[in-house]
Amino acid sequence: NEAERLKKLAEVLNWTHIVVFHEKGTLNESASGKSFGQTDCAICQVSFEPGEELRRIDSCRHLFHHDCLQTWIQMKISKPFCPLCT
Repeated sequence: NEAERLKKLAEVLNWTHIVVFHEKGTLNESASGKSFGQTDCAICQVSFEPGEELRRIDSCRHLFHHDCLQTWIQMKISKPFCPLCT
């Protein structure tokens, strides 16, 4: 049922946060300016651009383009997981 599928997608997206990518791999939440090693989306392989809003999975802290992660989750909705942690 489509309503149940959308509800599950919303639940899964609750374990992610939106962050903003800045120059040199820093995020808006990084007060110390700490750099993160991930500079591209593991799903589409496209580099993140400064000012771009990304989705970060809370448990592993991996970053993805919002649309890429949403599409990935929809394909794996019965058993969602991080694309990098599999």
